[in-house]
Amino acid sequence: MDNEPVEVLLYYGFAPVEDPEALAEAQRQLCESLGIRGRIYVAREGINGTCAGTNEATAAYRAALHATPGFEAVAFKVDTAPTIPFEKLRVRVRPTIVNLGLEDDVVPAAEGGDYLDPSEWRDRLASDAPYLLLDVRNGFEWDVGHFRGAVRAPFERFHEFPKWAAQLDVPKDMPVLMYCTGGIRCEKFSGLLRREGFTNVGQLHGGILRYAAEQGGEHFEGECFVFDDRLRVDIGGAPNTWSRCAHCDALSTRPQNCANMDCHALFICCESCALAHQATCSPECLDAPRRRTFDAEHLHRPFRTKGRELPASD
Repeated sequence: MDNEPVEVLLYYGFAPVEDPEALAEAQRQLCESLGIRGRIYVAREGINGTCAGTNEATAAYRAALHATPGFEAVAFKVDTAPTIPFEKLRVRVRPTIVNLGLEDDVVPAAEGGDYLDPSEWRDRLASDAPYLLLDVRNGFEWDVGHFRGAVRAPFERFHEFPKWAAQLDVPKDMPVLMYCTGGIRCEKFSGLLRREGFTNVGQLHGGILRYAAEQGGEHFEGECFVFDDRLRVDIGGAPNTWSRCAHCDALSTRPQNCANMDCHALFICCESCALAHQATCSPECLDAPRRRTFDAEHLHRPFRTKGRELPASD
């Protein structure tokens, strides 16, 4: 497999799942049989995942998911990588495939915003018409790269975003455009804005990754944070001129997980400082009793700790 081409898949699908445990087990067996690794979450509302394998394996996986009732039209964002950017396969059953933290959750098919295809999105950003541009990802992802003029979210966890929706102090008829990595967070947040009374809500269909595949990096600055061991990918955007190393303040877009297992924060850190500070974000974390043993050879691999995994995809 080391010499075979590798494809990375990012996808989600909202459809009723009667038996999430059964679907999760079927997904586990399918991926194991194909040699696919990644993270897949299943809930009664659908499936959300990012995984990778050889071209032959990912083609078989896509065909199998499209043959699953309810997921015939799932759209896959496809990228390439030199090796599989996942350490192992994780398949989980969860209450939701994307957690907005609501008891009365948004139903995207009934409440979501209007889809804008990448070409429509590009034209809207290039126009002189007024709009509010929201980055529906956490602030750290904005720091790595974003569409020019996008508002940085004031919260770091998606389940806190309902507070943001309630705080937006703009006219309710103001056109709102929103985007995220692959589209799934917009499915929920656009519906939430409509509940708040916003009447003109548009979302980038397929997110940054589909836009990059079809339109390149036009209107984008920096790189795109991704939910695998690569941590970021170059999509041809303008250079990042704002993100700086947390330690030395040098320009950098390099993400780092803090090695303190009780912190595990994602922060910007240049490689020299990651080495000097043993992959920690502060002096307190460097001295923490539960700091992972520093391994310079695997400096570029994200740390994983129980309960603090990266999301399945977006």
